[in-house]
Amino acid sequence: MPALLIVAAAAAVAGVSAVLLHRHVPAGVRARFRETGIVVTCLAGALFAITVGLAVVSAWERLDRAGEEVAAEADSAVDIFWYSRTLPAGQRGLMQRHLREYLAVVLYKEWAMMERSRAVSAEGWTLTDRLREGLQSVQPRTRGEVARYGQAMSRMHELLDARRARAARAAGGESPLLWAALAAAATAVIVPAVVFAADRLVVRVAAPAALAATVAAGLLLVHHLATPYAGPVRVSPDPFHLGLARVTEIAQLPPLT
Repeated sequence: MPALLIVAAAAAVAGVSAVLLHRHVPAGVRARFRETGIVVTCLAGALFAITVGLAVVSAWERLDRAGEEVAAEADSAVDIFWYSRTLPAGQRGLMQRHLREYLAVVLYKEWAMMERSRAVSAEGWTLTDRLREGLQSVQPRTRGEVARYGQAMSRMHELLDARRARAARAAGGESPLLWAALAAAATAVIVPAVVFAADRLVVRVAAPAALAATVAAGLLLVHHLATPYAGPVRVSPDPFHLGLARVTEIAQLPPLT
């Protein structure tokens, strides 16, 4: 709903501005520069469309990548939980508790934080430190234990890499240079259309309003895709829901030691 309001507001401002400027800009001036204004609008519109298109494609690829990283993070936690079944009772219980806490913190605390403040929690980092310390304290003896331990450490590194990527994406966004280019192109598109609008009232209002609405919608799309954990287009936390359900099921199985 806020996005629709922003688009509608941009259209209304452009339409009203065209009517007001029509009263204050002499007809001779409008007629003299209208053709130039149309050329500027077309060129700037093409530049704006290309820039927005590239930004949307890039942002959509990052959104897909963020979804893959979330799935990898949750899957890694589940795999480590499964490995913990091979550990002695003390280590097993501690590691399983930390893993359950980690999945719950990400799901019920960090997801809201990423939507609101674009940050992850210190508690999550503390839990990953404890998980890594717990794994490093394991002393595998047999060849099979060494192989399983190596796989578990590999999954731990994957979990950490995915978490770091998630934290970076949550705090990131499009570069200021891109936004400056989009703002300049949008201004060059809308201003001539408003200043040199047609004399007929319906066209004078409708054309700049439609153009401003289109530009605003394009800018909003780039903005929403640039924040993969907030807004209407975002990564789902479903992998962590599934991970938490899965570790609950695994906890009911007998240990492998």
